[in-house]
Amino acid sequence: GTSRLAGNPHPRPIFFMGESTYEDPGSIYYPITMFLRTTAVVFIGFLMSIGLLFTNRLERSKWLSLLLGVLFVIFFVVSLSIGEKKFVRYSLPALQFITMLAGIGYVYFFRWLTRGKKGWLYFSLMVIILIQAAVSLPRHPYYGTHFNYLAGGPRNVLESGFLDGQEKAEGVELAADYLNSLPSSQLLVVGAQKAETFERFFEGKTVELTDDQPDYILVARSTLLREHDIQKWGDVWQTYQYREPKHVITFDGVPYVWLYKTGPEIDVSDIPNHLGANLGQDIHLLGYALSPSEIRPGDTTTLTLFWEAINQTNADYTTFAHLLDGEGQLFGQKDSQPQDGMYPTYIWDPGERVIDELQLTIDPEAPPGEYTFAIGMYELQTLERVPITTDAGELLPDSRLFLPGPTILEPGS
Repeated sequence: GTSRLAGNPHPRPIFFMGESTYEDPGSIYYPITMFLRTTAVVFIGFLMSIGLLFTNRLERSKWLSLLLGVLFVIFFVVSLSIGEKKFVRYSLPALQFITMLAGIGYVYFFRWLTRGKKGWLYFSLMVIILIQAAVSLPRHPYYGTHFNYLAGGPRNVLESGFLDGQEKAEGVELAADYLNSLPSSQLLVVGAQKAETFERFFEGKTVELTDDQPDYILVARSTLLREHDIQKWGDVWQTYQYREPKHVITFDGVPYVWLYKTGPEIDVSDIPNHLGANLGQDIHLLGYALSPSEIRPGDTTTLTLFWEAINQTNADYTTFAHLLDGEGQLFGQKDSQPQDGMYPTYIWDPGERVIDELQLTIDPEAPPGEYTFAIGMYELQTLERVPITTDAGELLPDSRLFLPGPTILEPGS
């Protein structure tokens, strides 16, 4: 049966020994991957069971049973290795036998070591079980992130490039949990390399990474290293790989999933109008843009504010922009959390720059003339405004900053 299926490699690329390939990774694939996937406890016990075959400590029937167990592992791995289609999980039947044989090895080793004293024997075996549990259980439910500590442990194995380490989308669910915790998460759109893997965990909308309108993009370690369907997402990755990710899921210090907030990077030199003002201790206003600068009553103008987070804040700030005439009369207003509530201040990271567009509809009764914007922020729960200080150290009255507004034209002019 194995020989009949030997000529069909896996339809998706696999990552092994630092390379992504559609070809057969060779006969050493299963011995190496199975060693890396076992625990140190199991591997040592398995070697002990093999050693038992060369002693006279077993009755013939037990010796034969042990031999058949070892031979099953050998011949199963040989059978798998004949075929070109290889994947780590195909070796699970052999790994079960290896685990069982390891148990036999430890039992006979400790029987010899304790001279048959049952109390010490049971105590020794319990210690082995507890060590195994201490290695395995903390990884619940992501057991696939473990790699044999005899090979240096998970971080060393993955950084050495033996495997991609993400067999069953480990970490993707945690990335979805992070996004699901954000406000209005059901309205978010996330672009993923493999949309079908992510969408079952995410409350919002999941699209392919080729879509040009997502709010976030998700990149997974396995797909990245295997370069699976790279023609679909490679250009997007080229754009984002050097940016600071918004959120990273790691195991043992090794990144498994990266989340990036989409949108253009803000270069200070590209901001049309520069200014400097601090809102409280945590937010800095870099500048603004206005379009159009001339407008008629009843039309809409867009005020774009360029923010920079100085420190992490737990506050949920709302931005306000009041359009005032020369007498201070209000003829337009916009109050909104940044990016229409989709990107509140409490999830901004230190050093992050944020573009916030505020669209204001001009009062149809607004008289023609030059107008001014009064802007600032306030805490949503208390409505208390955030103090504003200029770069020169001046504390602004009423916690508002004045910016040049549009020129309102005569209707019909």
